[in-house]
Amino acid sequence: MYNSLIKELKEFINIDYISINLLGESGEPASLAFVWTEKTLEQVDEEKVKQIASASPLVDEIKYEPNLDTQSKLQWRVSSIGICSVICLPLRSKGTILGNLSLGSSKPQAYSEDNLRLLRQVALQIAIAVDNSRLYRLEKKAREDVQKEFEERAELLML
Repeated sequence: MYNSLIKELKEFINIDYISINLLGESGEPASLAFVWTEKTLEQVDEEKVKQIASASPLVDEIKYEPNLDTQSKLQWRVSSIGICSVICLPLRSKGTILGNLSLGSSKPQAYSEDNLRLLRQVALQIAIAVDNSRLYRLEKKAREDVQKEFEERAELLML
């Protein structure tokens, strides 16, 4: 699924880096769910990229740093892998922040207002998919609990 997303986005937006961090379902700190970098980035070590992506700041509104060479408002570590421009969007569903989507480019000032509109929709679709996945897991666990309780009661009645 993520590879399809990247392939489609790359047709419209300059992307060299993508990460998705998700908050735990019970409010645990954000953890890395997905990371991808373009192979053309300078000697990128996969473990280093994962560490950098894991440390991405969690945002409650869109943050765009068009040129990481200048004073950055957030502590972005992606500049160490050749990223010059980064945008971070909250993944929000039903008013709740589920995590964030970060994208980066090796080119400064890589994202336009049109790109931002598209990325808002992408972030919304990712958030809806994450929320639906979590709801499905909760429903499945509830069904399993009810089935287990039913089997235990049936066993007691047989005794």
